[in-house]
Amino acid sequence: MMRNVVRALAAMLCMLAATSARATVYVATDFPTLVAEARAIVVGRVIALESRWTDGRHGIETLVTVEVEQSLKGDPGTSVTLRTPGGQMGPYLSVMPGAPRFNEGDDVVLFLTGAGPALPHVLGLAQGVFRIAVDAAGRRIVVPEMLAAASLTPTPVVRGDLARRPAPLDRFAAEVKALLAQRMAR
Repeated sequence: MMRNVVRALAAMLCMLAATSARATVYVATDFPTLVAEARAIVVGRVIALESRWTDGRHGIETLVTVEVEQSLKGDPGTSVTLRTPGGQMGPYLSVMPGAPRFNEGDDVVLFLTGAGPALPHVLGLAQGVFRIAVDAAGRRIVVPEMLAAASLTPTPVVRGDLARRPAPLDRFAAEVKALLAQRMAR
């Protein structure tokens, strides 16, 4: 009897091992790595969204057009169109965990990557998107602040950490430029 149970368990394990597994791996990236690996870093406003089927209608992606207000790295021009996984086509909704979602009118800082004729995409999924808001004093701030410490050394990101505070956009931009200058000095 015990042998039959062991054989049945072994057979089930073999069947489970034979099936393909699909997963999304979401690796946290620190701020200096985002700055270093981005091909372009832009401050801008989302002006258009267009969802479309991917090749073969196997999925949906959204083309996001951003009017560039300021380029912190690279030269994407006055506007840039990027693609993000997911979107909605009629009654069909496709969502990818960790992928950024945008609305027209969103003010953002984007860390972009990609090369060649393909459209750029956000580096590190939603990790490469920083939202811009206006505080009570009327200043544009980046929420949440994910900057390295003043010494420009990488620091771990801890969910719920009360030390993470919004940063004024000009300070955020200065931090990006300081990290770029430090990288160039090496």
